[in-house]
Amino acid sequence: MVASIGHYVGNKLVAGRSGRTGDITNPATGEVTAEVAFASEAEIDEAVQVAKKAQLAWAATPPLRRQRVMFNLKFLIEKRIDDLARHLSLEHGKTFDDAKGEVGRGLEVVEFACGNAFILKPSERDPSCPMRLAELFLEAGLPAGIFNVVNGDKEAVD
Repeated sequence: MVASIGHYVGNKLVAGRSGRTGDITNPATGEVTAEVAFASEAEIDEAVQVAKKAQLAWAATPPLRRQRVMFNLKFLIEKRIDDLARHLSLEHGKTFDDAKGEVGRGLEVVEFACGNAFILKPSERDPSCPMRLAELFLEAGLPAGIFNVVNGDKEAVD
């Protein structure tokens, strides 16, 4: 049985409810490694409402506190760079070293970011790394609802 990947909303893993899914395959072997839930319009709307509510409190949070969360995240990503690169390599088909470089480029964004609640809709072909990033945001101290991951296909994007 393969793993099932849902969504991450309000600092919680949430199972997909649409009944629509897609296979995650290892590009090097063609092996199905997981199944990802495709969000419905209602699931996306729920994530938007969670983010809107969370944004009110986040905007009122002093910049120094928000900055500390981002520094915590940077530290956690650096500490777990091999784990994140492994996820990218297995699902995206990148070599491990290239995937590690990709994570490093992502760190540049973390170093200069602060801001608004965010809903990430990653590629339906490689959702594991973004789901892992959501867990790291939680560990870094980001309040519920500020960073959310909603998986899906073209229907979710539209």
